[in-house]
Amino acid sequence: MPRPSSSLLLALLGSVSSAIGCTIPPGTLPNSIADKFSIVVQNPKIPTVHNKIMNFRANGDDEHLVLRPAGVVTNDVLYLENGRLITRNIHAVIDLEYNDQDNTTKMFMTERDEPAALFTPEYFCDPDTDKLQIRLKLASRETVPPVKGGQIGIRLAVDTYEFRYSPPNNPKINDEFMPIDMVIFRDGISPTGTATPPTSTTKPPGTTTIPTSTKAPTGTPTFPAEVGNYDFVYCLAEPADGRALTSANTAADDMTLEKCAAFCAAYPYFGTEWSRECFCGNEPVQGSNLAPLTECNYACSGDPTQACGGSRRLSLYNNPNLTGPQQPANFAGRFA
Repeated sequence: MPRPSSSLLLALLGSVSSAIGCTIPPGTLPNSIADKFSIVVQNPKIPTVHNKIMNFRANGDDEHLVLRPAGVVTNDVLYLENGRLITRNIHAVIDLEYNDQDNTTKMFMTERDEPAALFTPEYFCDPDTDKLQIRLKLASRETVPPVKGGQIGIRLAVDTYEFRYSPPNNPKINDEFMPIDMVIFRDGISPTGTATPPTSTTKPPGTTTIPTSTKAPTGTPTFPAEVGNYDFVYCLAEPADGRALTSANTAADDMTLEKCAAFCAAYPYFGTEWSRECFCGNEPVQGSNLAPLTECNYACSGDPTQACGGSRRLSLYNNPNLTGPQQPANFAGRFA
């Protein structure tokens, strides 16, 4: 006998729970949900985020995950496949914008081969109505080896509430990280009725449109020979299993080489990537290699005349006056 879909189970069990209270059914749900859905986040102890809808905010070919009213409405465009949260050809990953103050990392959607976020669907009682619903519980972050468990939460970044990941037993976590449950709903109907999204996806007048392409504009961006005290090295390919510069990183929609240099002022090396990302380090890690300059031709999001790397490619700069390891051996001249 075929198994009912998750949406049918919710409809049937929800009507029962309204009469007898929420009871979690035995057994487990499949880790693939083909019926497309949206996400509402819940934590009744934190009204700032409770019953708010997850939206997308485009960044190049990626989609950053933010809370409404920021971003673009995401009515029923997500699905789960073998634990991966997917829309179109991009999936949820946990990577970039690591914050060493609270040991958290950004979760966003991309087609790049970053550490995936794997989720397990499970039944869950609505904290407001006691009705049965389905939440997506984080199962693992697919690093090598995978990190099991952890917590997805929300943190304010400038003026936007974004999705972050905290590893298990995180000793640095603070009140700026707001833990949440990610609950699925469909057809504009919220599990609680308090977070119903509008039916229109038309942007209101005056909404700023964020570019959806990171391709270089007309006129190829250039590689300044000097940025402050830093000298241009070359285009650097990330290692296959990690990052070339690992000490610190940030990202911004107005990234420039000067902005990245200022952020990395304490480090001998900085590099920009994917138009808006900035990485710092004492030296590139083993497995990093020079790449042709044509692979670092993405324009900086804050200055289209400057080149800010590419897909897993860094526009690499070095300050020879800083203490610490200097120019990597055998780098010079390999692509001259």
